[in-house]
Amino acid sequence: MNRISALRRRRLEAQAQLLKAEASPKRKGRRAARRRFILATAEILRADLNNRIAAPAAARPGSPGPDGRPLQPDGSLTAMFTDILIRVVDLETTGFTPPAAEPIEIGWINLRATQRDLAGEPTGWAINLPNSALVRHAGPIPPETSAIHHLTAEDFGPDANPLEWSAVTSWVCRPARPGVDYFAAHNAGFERQFLTDQETRDRPWICTWKCALRLWPEAPAHSNQALRYWRSLKLDRAMANQTHRAGPDAYVTAHLLRDMLEQPGVTLAQLVAWSAEPALLARCQIGRWRGTPWREIDDMSFLRWLLDRDFSEEVHFTARYHLDRLSSAAEAEPVTEGA
Repeated sequence: MNRISALRRRRLEAQAQLLKAEASPKRKGRRAARRRFILATAEILRADLNNRIAAPAAARPGSPGPDGRPLQPDGSLTAMFTDILIRVVDLETTGFTPPAAEPIEIGWINLRATQRDLAGEPTGWAINLPNSALVRHAGPIPPETSAIHHLTAEDFGPDANPLEWSAVTSWVCRPARPGVDYFAAHNAGFERQFLTDQETRDRPWICTWKCALRLWPEAPAHSNQALRYWRSLKLDRAMANQTHRAGPDAYVTAHLLRDMLEQPGVTLAQLVAWSAEPALLARCQIGRWRGTPWREIDDMSFLRWLLDRDFSEEVHFTARYHLDRLSSAAEAEPVTEGA
């Protein structure tokens, strides 16, 4: 496995060189960069095949892994996938709103459906290893954002080889193969400020934060790390525990998304539809109802009052949703005539 890890690092280096070559207006060096990347990929494939031949049956792909799922070949490069591909992305930035804020790191990871169920829904979701890249930026990294992701100017020294944003988006958002059918992120509205519809070719987005609010409103919190523990997801802790870094966060979000897709009755279309609407908030943070789950509020006058005030789009959407729910329930109650 150490050899596989070394080969994987070599492939990532070759990938970074290829990204730089593809982004350069000069064609010189592109062919050599492509050749290095292809050779690095081939070395991993060869080593993976040798490992599978030499491995005992219990450790071969297809046998149960630590979480009971079939093991995928190391690096998921030799797995035979079909059907739908979802690319989960995560960004670390210098702030919250472009153009003042710039992306400084991107992480991405794929979910691929390996089969369809009897209803035709994609299923058998396999997850590969996360990728990440530092991104070249013009402005400083404020200390208050470094406090979140712990990236500083020192991480972008001469040996860091950060990539141009145009090269990153070309590689992550518009790969020739495999084609991306959906993009996903936890609080996708943030990522979509930087990864525009033009860059993602208008592919649908799934927001795992909004979907978690729908599926599990009773959760104590709805960050991806809080949901990871609340849902008891079995993850590689070395990959998942570096919070607020792009690769690890994308890794956690991908497993959270797979958990959602495996819930009874949940479809891709439903997740996309929920993601396109404002967030259906779980707990009220206003007035005497502060801290109360919205679904437990039965005061219709309070909900109407909210709709007449200058609250956020999410608060208005949530108030309208529950007002309609209460109105429908009231209309459905049988009318008893007096004696």
